[in-house]
This record gives sequence, structure tokens and C-alpha cells, in this order.
Amino acid sequence: SFKKNFKMPGFKFHFLFILFSVFVKPLNVSVQEKGSSILKVLWTLPEKLTHGIYCGVEIFYRLNSSLETHRVVVLSGVLEYELTSLLPYTYYAISTRPYTLEGEGRKSDEVLVRTGEAGK
Repeated sequence: SFKKNFKMPGFKFHFLFILFSVFVKPLNVSVQEKGSSILKVLWTLPEKLTHGIYCGVEIFYRLNSSLETHRVVVLSGVLEYELTSLLPYTYYAISTRPYTLEGEGRKSDEVLVRTGEAGK
């Protein structure tokens, strides 16, 4: 935050500008390989909620070799989700972003993980 003074003849204004995001990015995003076509995404709740009512998490995933991103919305109270119908033995880049009624938080760093081999 920062303070700014504005002066006009006969008046003095003080404004306090507060810079914030809805909340910090979620902590400890991890992904577990659960077979050739399933990845389990796990996360913790945001560390610091600055405003709004926590609603859930968006999961973003893409083939590591592609920029086309898919999105899944998971409601609050859930701390894991299984991505299904994925390609076998393929690297995926996965990130999450918490959100409230007031807006979106910051995206987590991407986690790179590979699905299992078909038939194993």
C-alpha cells in the first residue's frame, strides 16, 4: 500500500491506495500418476484470504508439447481431483488457481508429470 497527498487551494486530500490480489496462490500443488490415463491433482487451501468468500479452485492442464489449455472448476471443500481420459505415457503441465466471489487468485506454478504406460 502507499499514501498519496493531493492539494488544491483550500483543500487537502489524503488517499490510501491498497494494492492486493484476491489471495495468494495455493500451496503444495502436487500431482500423482494413477495409471495410463488418470492424474490425481492435490492442493492446499490458499494461505491468506484477503477478501471474498472462498468458492473453489480452477485446474488448468495441457499437453506439455501444446499451448492449448483445458480447465476444470472444483467447488470449495474439495482438495483433490482426478483428471481422466488422458493420453498414456504423455507429459502434462498442470496448475491451479483459487477463486472467491470477489474474483480470481494467482495461478500456481505448473507441475510437470507423465501418465503411466498403457497396459501397466
